[in-house]
Amino acid sequence: MELLEAGKHALTFPIVCIGGSAGALPAYLEILSQIPVLSGSATVIVSHRALGPQSDVLLALLARAATVEVIEATDGMLLEPDRIFVAPPHRKITTDGVVLILADEEPHGWPTIISDFMVSLARTCRSRATAIILSGMGHDGSSALAAIKQAGGRTFVQSDAGFSSMPEAAVATNCVDFLLSANGIGKHLASRSAPPSRRAAGRRPAPRKAASAVTRDS
Repeated sequence: MELLEAGKHALTFPIVCIGGSAGALPAYLEILSQIPVLSGSATVIVSHRALGPQSDVLLALLARAATVEVIEATDGMLLEPDRIFVAPPHRKITTDGVVLILADEEPHGWPTIISDFMVSLARTCRSRATAIILSGMGHDGSSALAAIKQAGGRTFVQSDAGFSSMPEAAVATNCVDFLLSANGIGKHLASRSAPPSRRAAGRRPAPRKAASAVTRDS
């Protein structure tokens, strides 16, 4: 019964995936600091984290910046609104739209953990999915943006990234709705947060208008 109710609830709130790698920490902090306490959405951070003490430091820094609870994801963890889930290091993470699913990451060149999660998000959450690509080396995440767009979700890319490879690869897909600074991404997410009355009623946010071009910082 609990899983059934969770599944019904999961159909009503947005899920945001923030993917980043090298140089993404300042952007994480900037964005999380602007997400309101009652945002009505779940946020999943998928990062190229290394094992070791610095992994715990990342969680502590994110928790200090955020206004909502920050927790490290575990296998089978229920997705809930007004929480920030952080993928653990060296684990593949996906979702069935209700819970987070973890598996051992198989090394094969450049990491694809961000793309893997975003593809599963598009498949299971459809128009409730938001994908954000931040600073990083390589191209992880870019291959999933078409799936997010085709499902009716929204895509963001950081315009002021310290390491531009991941953002540039994302922009090259022509599947980006918003090319904004980290501050701009945070403000946009905050402006679209569901008010408590709407979230309590279980209604979806108002449908967005299709973007005819990439929106940039003014």
